[in-house]
Amino acid sequence: MIVRIWRVVIVFCFSSVFAWMPLASQAQALESITLQLKWTHQFQFAGYYAAIEQGYYQQEGLDVHLLERTADASHIETVLSGVAQYGVGDAGLLLDRIHGKPVVLLKQIFQHSPIVVIAPKKTGIRTTIDLKGKRLEVDSQHNTNAPIMSMLNYVLGRQHQVQLIPPSASLENLQLGKVHARAVYATNEPFKLKQKGIPYNIIDPRNYGIDFYGDNLFTSEKEVVNNPARVKRMIRATLKGWQYALKHPHKIINLIQNKYNSNLTKNKLEFEATH
Repeated sequence: MIVRIWRVVIVFCFSSVFAWMPLASQAQALESITLQLKWTHQFQFAGYYAAIEQGYYQQEGLDVHLLERTADASHIETVLSGVAQYGVGDAGLLLDRIHGKPVVLLKQIFQHSPIVVIAPKKTGIRTTIDLKGKRLEVDSQHNTNAPIMSMLNYVLGRQHQVQLIPPSASLENLQLGKVHARAVYATNEPFKLKQKGIPYNIIDPRNYGIDFYGDNLFTSEKEVVNNPARVKRMIRATLKGWQYALKHPHKIINLIQNKYNSNLTKNKLEFEATH
């Protein structure tokens, strides 16, 4: 049974802004658009895969291409620069907006953020206080780990009491002891450490009263102003995709393995889908 993180929020943030639009005619040429993912292909983006494979985007006149994120690139800037028209971002979008970036939140997808801090038990790190003076691998530049940064500020007074290390693409630094802890997705990296037989502790911001929404569908002000009908169609098809994915997780798992990321095992994807 899929619980917690993967529950889709159905409230429409912009229902008062955009009118419902009729389905696009099949004879009409599809509009090609790009969706920037927050990370690499995995179950985290199940709803978008489903919307593509089930034809929900096509029914709305959209030909959607998915773009994986790389560790050295900002998924927010990819959308604002026009390389992609839509993207997946977390609650850090609020900080981007406060700082003047023209991002627009379209739909809250995850009820809770899956971002946590993980530390091997041998480090002795069990709480946020234990992170003081330690090396924490976390993306502190692109507002992608807002729950972690908020937790550090709340508990320690300021985040710089921890040595913040830019994130790498793997858990190698953590395993080798080059860093003491790392910001991760509770649905992802714990499985990898478990497979390697490495005991770990998890520090969850929610245990400190910090409970942010997780992955959200967003776009730019430019897209909202220039293509309001397309925005509504994108939202509608995406929600259909998530509803399908949550009802048929094993079909999406097979789809991810066969089309999007053959390096992920069935056990790993099942772990992600159920946490």
